[in-house]
Order: sequence, then C-alpha cells, then structure tokens
Amino acid sequence: MSDREIKAAGEALLLKFATDPLAIPRAIKAKDFVSLAGIADIASREVSPSMALLHPARFRVMRRAISDYYVRGYALLDKDVLKRRALAQIAKGKQS
Repeated sequence: MSDREIKAAGEALLLKFATDPLAIPRAIKAKDFVSLAGIADIASREVSPSMALLHPARFRVMRRAISDYYVRGYALLDKDVLKRRALAQIAKGKQS
C-alpha cells in the first residue's frame, strides 16, 4: 500500500510542478517526503510508454515536467533517503 501512496503523491506533485515551478520547493520546505520520494522515483524510471497510448496529453505533460525536474537540478535529491523518510512518514501518519 505504501508504494501506491508514494507513486500517487509523486504523480500529483509532478503534475502540479508542470504548471507551478515552485511546487517542489514548497514540498521540500513542508518536508513532504512522500511526494518527493514519488516524484524522484518517477523521474528515475521515466514515464511508462503505454501511457502515451492511453493518456497522450498527460504523458506529454509528465515528460515535460520530468525534463524540467532534471534541468532545475532536483535529480540530485537522493531517491533512497527520500523513500526511507517517506515510509517513516507514512508509518507515523498511520499511528496517529
């Protein structure tokens, strides 16, 4: 379940980042590790080519946002550290 949550949050942040260049800095400031881990994972794996057939507009937006993610230097964020913190954040949220 946690991997799905991370991926969904990452996609939401990526789509938000496509229209708002300050979406990722806000997520960093808010320490939203779930979204940051998701976007780092999506960017490292690229967008599924099958999405181009199912949702062509969404595919183009996500590819463009991933390019901007790399151009702005966010690829330097450590994917493994973000994933560990995201899992801890999810576990902490479920305990509350």
